[in-house]
Amino acid sequence: MATELVLKSKQLLIGSTSLFAVLYLLGYGITAFLVVAFFALAIFGLYSIGKVGKMASQFDPCEEAKEELEREIVEAKRWYSTNGHSHVLEPKQEKAKEK
Repeated sequence: MATELVLKSKQLLIGSTSLFAVLYLLGYGITAFLVVAFFALAIFGLYSIGKVGKMASQFDPCEEAKEELEREIVEAKRWYSTNGHSHVLEPKQEKAKEK
């Protein structure tokens, strides 16, 4: 994980330095670099939002995992009730506020 972060940081540094060098050689100043960098960041953000939205809309619920989780809940309730922890299974009662 850390090595991947270092690699991506190096790639970002090399890419931004190269972009600045190309713009400088073409006669543009720092303002052009900042504008290009801003638009690149904005386009990347829009792409990311679209990608997450697409993945969320195509999310397929896993019935097998749901059934496994329900079995584990039943097993946990059974374990709590047999080991004297039935108070854990009872829903919390809100105390009525007395005036």
